[in-house]
Amino acid sequence: MGLSYVERNVGYTDATYVSTLDAGDFDILAGDLIVAVVTWRTSATADEPSVAQTDGTTNALTASDLYANGDVKVRIFYKLAATASSAATFRATFGATRQYASLTVYQYRPGSGEAAQVESAFASYGATATAIASGSLSSDQASVVFAGAMSAGAATFSAEEVNDTAATYYNRFTRADHWSRECSESLVSDVAEATQSVSQRYACGAMAFSVYVTGGASAVAKILLAHGGR
Repeated sequence: MGLSYVERNVGYTDATYVSTLDAGDFDILAGDLIVAVVTWRTSATADEPSVAQTDGTTNALTASDLYANGDVKVRIFYKLAATASSAATFRATFGATRQYASLTVYQYRPGSGEAAQVESAFASYGATATAIASGSLSSDQASVVFAGAMSAGAATFSAEEVNDTAATYYNRFTRADHWSRECSESLVSDVAEATQSVSQRYACGAMAFSVYVTGGASAVAKILLAHGGR
């Protein structure tokens, strides 16, 4: 059956300085996949965020690698098998107050007898251009790709895609763009991409998630390394 979309929620700030961003509320069932895309701008490593459910004990998320192109940064957080929780809110907590920070949290549900796994690990890229692209993603089955990009300047965003096909969902913020695509095809060194209205320095990262059948020989989450390069 694969991963089925349940909902997504966002938290963001433009010019106002904040130390936290909240996205909620989610009615989570046991085993749901939770993915959080965070983009922000800072030159200080101490400002990097963590993401967890606001009750402080349930559903802390695992962080991907961090990608930074100068002071523009992107990171993806995830929980492969969430603990059931109604009215759950997720919070990104920064080490210091930040402007132009964005959080999108997605909830997906595996089918009966399935569990979520990382299909293609965090893949990042950055440049100065109007064309935005992540690093290379590869998968040998249907997957859901989540992507985020942060721009160094004021820009509007459009044409969000994965593997040259339009995104299933996107959220456009001031200086940031988050999008996802439910891919029925396999991916071979493909990228998540978008367009910004003016040529600016950017950082972009993406991950792909899929399912495996529980209790079988493949019942181990696999991580296909896909760091660097487009």
